[in-house]
Amino acid sequence: MAIMKWLIVLTFSVLLTTYNLRAETFLIHYPDRAPDQTQRLIKSLGTGEVIKLPTTFIQLYKVSIDSQNRNQMNALKKLRYQRSIKSIQPNVSLKIAPEIRKASITRGRKNSRRSEIQDTYFNRQWGFENTGDNSISRKRKFGIPGIDIDAIDAWSTLDENKKITVAIVDTGMDLNHPDLKANLWVNEKEKNGRPGVDDDGNGFIDDIHGYDFVHMSGSPWDDNSHGTHCAGTIGALHNNQGIRGIVPHVSLMPIKFARGDGSASLETALLALDYAIKMKADVISNSWGFEVDPPESLIHLAQVALKKNIVMVFAAGNSDQNIDHAPSTAKIPSDNVIVVGAHNSIEDKWPRSNYGKKSVHLMAPGVDIFSTIPNNQYASYTGSSMAAPFVSGIAALLKWTEPHLTPVEIKERLIRTSAKSLKLDRYSESGGRVDAYRALNNISN
Repeated sequence: MAIMKWLIVLTFSVLLTTYNLRAETFLIHYPDRAPDQTQRLIKSLGTGEVIKLPTTFIQLYKVSIDSQNRNQMNALKKLRYQRSIKSIQPNVSLKIAPEIRKASITRGRKNSRRSEIQDTYFNRQWGFENTGDNSISRKRKFGIPGIDIDAIDAWSTLDENKKITVAIVDTGMDLNHPDLKANLWVNEKEKNGRPGVDDDGNGFIDDIHGYDFVHMSGSPWDDNSHGTHCAGTIGALHNNQGIRGIVPHVSLMPIKFARGDGSASLETALLALDYAIKMKADVISNSWGFEVDPPESLIHLAQVALKKNIVMVFAAGNSDQNIDHAPSTAKIPSDNVIVVGAHNSIEDKWPRSNYGKKSVHLMAPGVDIFSTIPNNQYASYTGSSMAAPFVSGIAALLKWTEPHLTPVEIKERLIRTSAKSLKLDRYSESGGRVDAYRALNNISN
């Protein structure tokens, strides 16, 4: 029997999965300016499997321990009492699987303002413009008109043409999707450099459009679909085809931390976040989470992002739990972190969405959300994973139109300008749902 065992419940914000996990790989977090600890750890633990992770803003070592080796396990326990170590945590794993709903949606009334929008499937994007007949729910045949982010009115107020960078920490992205390709983030030094060379000196080779921390490759292709779906909500082109994203002009930086089969780890999540900060993303969108308290390493990176003026958006999770009283990595104590729950087209909380008056900041559309998926396709997915990109997109709009705003001010603005709702009042700090037009025009209740 293993000497040390963790029972950890993990969730990606689309599907809850429970594991009885015997952790044998650990992440050891040292202070940033500490000297290299590789040889010291090898000597202390009696294992040669010590790897210093390629991070910039946090010093992390991955160590592999034989759980049947009493000496190694005891040595690991002793390390916990060393003042030079900030934390030791299991390199926990998770498994994801998108929930797909192919909703039967009519084309909508002829008098809809949708006639102004020529993108082919905009009539299915009820979260952008809910006319009632372009959305469904289990309680009634149609949605409620106006229960949306008021995207068309928000777009009418935009008059600048510059790009904000949104990093999408997920399963990667279809880099050739016609509704996304032109909005891909580009690392110009790598694009114009030599293949196989780290032209920009950031420690990663050929990271032209982001990075894949699963295969340690500069090609963050999506072999799952979840990341491409999130990307579409944020930044699909306004090009009279397909769908529309919230931000007309955006640089989408895909950072792959989860495999095609949905498996991922805390290690790859931290590597992805560190990269997004290093490459100067303005907003980091995270449609994932673990049902454990935020580890010190995650808190540290969030606080680094705050100092660098970066907004971080996290999905609340899908366990129908009040995370004020339940463990969740979304509860990162940093003022640049925005946690998002999911509501449907009749302004009800999606039944499985997590909530919390202190821990969840606002709600966003998350049921039957129509967006891009790989191979030039589109589909409807459901979950707080789908809600978080709405807030990431609107946060990017605020950075675009008011570049002087700090992450703290953006978070406060989004909460204060949310559309209040008696149905949603008890589920988040804002007591309502995100509204792009109100946020851009600073309209309080």
